[in-house]
Amino acid sequence: MILLIIEANLGGEGVFNLNEDISTSSEEKHDCTACVDGDIYGKFDLTVKGELLKNEKWSLEFKIAEIKVKFCDAYWSFTYGEGAFTSCPHISYKLNVIVSDTSGNALEGAKVLLNGKTYSTSKNGIVETFLPNGTYNVSVNKENYSSKEQMVYIKSDSKSLNIKLDDISWITPQTLSLGVGTSAAVTKTGDLYTIGYD
Repeated sequence: MILLIIEANLGGEGVFNLNEDISTSSEEKHDCTACVDGDIYGKFDLTVKGELLKNEKWSLEFKIAEIKVKFCDAYWSFTYGEGAFTSCPHISYKLNVIVSDTSGNALEGAKVLLNGKTYSTSKNGIVETFLPNGTYNVSVNKENYSSKEQMVYIKSDSKSLNIKLDDISWITPQTLSLGVGTSAAVTKTGDLYTIGYD
């Protein structure tokens, strides 16, 4: 007689780390003083077991399939008394916005608008800030230079974003005569305004 058993298991697993005395680094800041974070997995395995003539010497067992799939991140912050099925939102990562002209020269004093705040670049053309995971729009402008906007995606790592601005200081306002009673002006940014009849 042959005994054949097929066994299937379906379940979940959480793998968590307790973070106490959290220190920050030059690349990352964690505002929690104690936090549990980790991953939640779904698991499935299928095993076949067999035995011949009810004799354990003539038995076998092997797994046909074993699958482990990550469903989501999870955290609990003891500091803030909150948790969710996502990564801890109290971790932020360094973002360097480096602003230069098209020749690579650093632009000091460029205005960088990011996450509702306005920053000014250092003499090295750099703005350094920390942001949590997410997608952000970065706008940069400086007098006599073109303005630029760029998206940056922060995902559990520090980033550097290089933005080059075109020098438009050579564009000077011009007044054009378009006939009797009509004239036009071109601004430094290249906008054309007409004044007059017609």
